[in-house]
Amino acid sequence: MSTIQLELPFDTLLSSLQQLNAEELTELAQHAAWLCAQRRAPSLTQAETGLLLKINQGIVPPATQRRCAELTKKQRAGGLSDQEQAELMTLVDEIELLNARRLGYLVELANIRQISVDELMASRQLKPFTYG
Repeated sequence: MSTIQLELPFDTLLSSLQQLNAEELTELAQHAAWLCAQRRAPSLTQAETGLLLKINQGIVPPATQRRCAELTKKQRAGGLSDQEQAELMTLVDEIELLNARRLGYLVELANIRQISVDELMASRQLKPFTYG
């Protein structure tokens, strides 16, 4: 792969990000998180780096978050159809599976670093997912 260096004003870079779709933004966010992890702690072990990548991949996709929030709001208002209720339960199951995997990786990384999961999350500025 060739390396290209570009100098762009930060505002231009941010404006160009608006052209990306949700999947591309998610992929970009994962790469950016990986770069931040490398720069904050360039002496990460291979195991820590792998766990951080898995932790960041466990983030719920934006489209899933939005749909879950929409259905949850509608449910609270009492207007969900049976089909929408089934969709909401499927989304909640998917989110809980992603969160459970992510929590497992967080526990593993916290054990490596000999700190609590809360301390790890605070140090990495990680937040738990809420259902909206």
